[in-house]
Amino acid sequence: MISRPEKFEQVLKQTSIKKELQGVLCTRKWFHAYLFNGFKGTGKTTLARIFAKAVNCENLTPQFDACFECKSCTNPIDIIEIDGGVFKTVCKIESLIEKLKTGPLFSEKKILLLDEAHKISPDSFTALLKFIEEPPKHIMVIFITNQKNLLPKTILSRFRIFETEVFNKNDIEQLIQPYFAEKNICISHKDLIRYLMRFSEGSPREIKIFIENSVKLNEKEINFETEVNFNQCIKLFLNKENSIYLFFQDLISRDCNSKNFLLGLSFFIFDNMNFEYFELAYKIEYIISTYNYLSGYAILSLLLKDNNGFLYQN
Repeated sequence: MISRPEKFEQVLKQTSIKKELQGVLCTRKWFHAYLFNGFKGTGKTTLARIFAKAVNCENLTPQFDACFECKSCTNPIDIIEIDGGVFKTVCKIESLIEKLKTGPLFSEKKILLLDEAHKISPDSFTALLKFIEEPPKHIMVIFITNQKNLLPKTILSRFRIFETEVFNKNDIEQLIQPYFAEKNICISHKDLIRYLMRFSEGSPREIKIFIENSVKLNEKEINFETEVNFNQCIKLFLNKENSIYLFFQDLISRDCNSKNFLLGLSFFIFDNMNFEYFELAYKIEYIISTYNYLSGYAILSLLLKDNNGFLYQN
């Protein structure tokens, strides 16, 4: 199991953010509101949690990480972590504000960690703005989002904003190679890292999920959907075979993300310059980008339709 980092040095990349947060912990000169924004799986929530725990820690390490032994660390009751989607009404945000106004029990700060901050309703933002403008001295607010553009400018102007960096191929290799070495797992597919990057759009979290779903008990080789499966899938598409559904049912039964597999199929076609299949690849990418909210199985059904410019008759 690839665990979530608990120390700054364990967080891959994000060097400038880590240095600034460590500097703040060193000087103890807090800003009352912080916002972590960036692509999914790049470490926003992890950094926010590490920072929040360190703020309230009584015995920071020389690297300004939490000690995990003091009263604040072992009983982090003064850190309130909530999903922004909960706050659809003003009443709920006002109830939270009243809760925050009471002082911390064990720590210097009472910290609000608000994940998916962009999901807060506009009216709730209005109520929250008044609180953020003049918060009690014991309050620290930390917002986490991957859609900063959906937050009101009046809110953003009150925050110190951190933008997490996206991950490249070298970063991904650095992330997964220690795990492979520890488990004595070999990479059977020469392009595994490249396909992982494309499947996950560079999100370490998505890559971790893929690895953990792919490496089964006692296996020493990544069970990656290889060129054999891609070629088999192309054949089923082009022959208009109904067994394409059985093929995908088999993938799903083995915990393969069928939407990612379809996207990987289009990448495979382009990478191998299979010009005769480019139409199929373009349609896969078009449908996935247009109907991203659908499941992979539903997208497959759209691909197999002959009407509205889609592909083939089921």
